[in-house]
Amino acid sequence: MAQQQSVARGLGQHTGMEPVLSLLGIGPSGRALGMQAGLVAASGGALLQALTITAACAKSEWGVGESRGARLSTGVIVGQIVGAVLWAATADVVGRKEACCLSCVVGAGGAVVCAFAASFDVLVVASAVVGVAVAGTTLGPYVLAVERAPAACRGAFATTLALFAALGSAGAALAHALIAGGVDIVSA
Repeated sequence: MAQQQSVARGLGQHTGMEPVLSLLGIGPSGRALGMQAGLVAASGGALLQALTITAACAKSEWGVGESRGARLSTGVIVGQIVGAVLWAATADVVGRKEACCLSCVVGAGGAVVCAFAASFDVLVVASAVVGVAVAGTTLGPYVLAVERAPAACRGAFATTLALFAALGSAGAALAHALIAGGVDIVSA
């Protein structure tokens, strides 16, 4: 029967990282990590909002009905399922931050393909790619938060990430409204 061995460090005897994290708190590096993870979460929120806008545009651009429009949602959901597995494995191989960055790049690429899709089928595939990226932009930052933040701060860290995601979504909605001409900032 293997017994857990204590590791002697400058801070005394402990059996894991939790006592060290609790002692250190968030600190400057944790705040920087929080900002980075927040920006990744914001990009995930923006991608989700962009997919919502894309569905509405597909209906008007190609006259997509409800049954064909459901293919778009199905593509996103399948992409998120594949992405959840893919990004978890990728984060274990290349690192958490790197996986977050890669998911943002994949999301940006998928969004560009969505914007310039020549057919509805290309749009469905590109939306599935964006769904893969959304899984990475939601999974990665929360894993970083759980691994880095002390137990007493994890809830606040995760709530801050959710706020960043909402701000990203709101930013994408505002950009769409400005581009579409739905908001007049000068007279408002």
